Amino acid sequence: MFSPLSFPKADLKITKKESVFYVWCIVRKKKLVLTPEEWVRQHVIHFLINEKNVPLGLLASEFLISVNGLSRRCDLVVFDINKIPLLIGLLFKSKSSKYISQRVFLMPDGREIPFFESHLLGGASVINGCV
Repeated sequence: MFSPLSFPKADLKITKKESVFYVWCIVRKKKLVLTPEEWVRQHVIHFLINEKNVPLGLLASEFLISVNGLSRRCDLVVFDINKIPLLIGLLFKSKSSKYISQRVFLMPDGREIPFFESHLLGGASVINGCV
């Protein structure tokens, strides 16, 4: 269906209706159209829950956060027990077939975040070759 990922195999509930594939999101508790982005997001969700033991209640998907007064949609957020974001996932895709090799992410508000110093899970779809 989509490219294999570098994550362990996820037990995704996939259905098909009128030639459209859907996947059940355990975080949002609803069926979603299965796009390449959703394919990666669901694998990351299952990886965090099954391999890293992150409780389901501490995950949010398609979540709005405020950064320096600007609202930004995050593909995936992991919270601590006080509901403070610990990890922000941006599962972006590149329209070119090239891998993103930057070690610094330029945020929409102009800040530069070094990948190794941040709590940013970035580019999972690119890292896994889903471009």
